[in-house]
Amino acid sequence: MQRRAVHAGGVNRPLGGLAGPSFVPNVVESPWLAETCHVNTLGSCAYGLVQICLGRIGVGVFPCGDPEHNAAGAAVALQLGLAVTDIDGNAIDWRSAVMPTLVIGRPSVHDDLLNAIRRANG
Repeated sequence: MQRRAVHAGGVNRPLGGLAGPSFVPNVVESPWLAETCHVNTLGSCAYGLVQICLGRIGVGVFPCGDPEHNAAGAAVALQLGLAVTDIDGNAIDWRSAVMPTLVIGRPSVHDDLLNAIRRANG
């Protein structure tokens, strides 16, 4: 897998210096991060989704947010042909009371990240 940037949801830090925000420990402490070149934490689901839809970021990981923070951006991403799944690669049930961690991005990069997650999780 080519090492690529990942959006995890406010500053751009190289992986070696990542001191993750406390609200995303399931992403920041994940072993699959070692397969990325760095992580962008932008502090905004909407901003990250716009950057993904514009093609400026290849893939984004959005931890367990409420649908009002990411549903519209995910709908636009789907219309653009981008992949939108949970962290296990499953389709999203937008009616669910508890939102899963979302993975949204260009299909090839999305698949690379999901494969890295699967390898890291055994």
